[in-house]
Amino acid sequence: MSEAADTLKSVLRLITEMIDILENSDDAEAPQAFFEAYHEASGQLNYAVYQALHPLLRAQSSQGSPSATAKRPDLDGLE
Repeated sequence: MSEAADTLKSVLRLITEMIDILENSDDAEAPQAFFEAYHEASGQLNYAVYQALHPLLRAQSSQGSPSATAKRPDLDGLE
């Protein structure tokens, strides 16, 4: 889980960068810089979710649960 946590920390840095761009940039480059930070944050967030859930999904599949009919994992404890 520490890899997922590290990735999420990186996402938070990118979100902070996006906020800084919105608050402090009036130049024509701001929309492009914001989009690049957003695109990177979005990809890293998806990867962090994969890192966090992959062991759970792998454990379900090793128990013989077919992926098409597998129940959704209980994520209530992750909050």
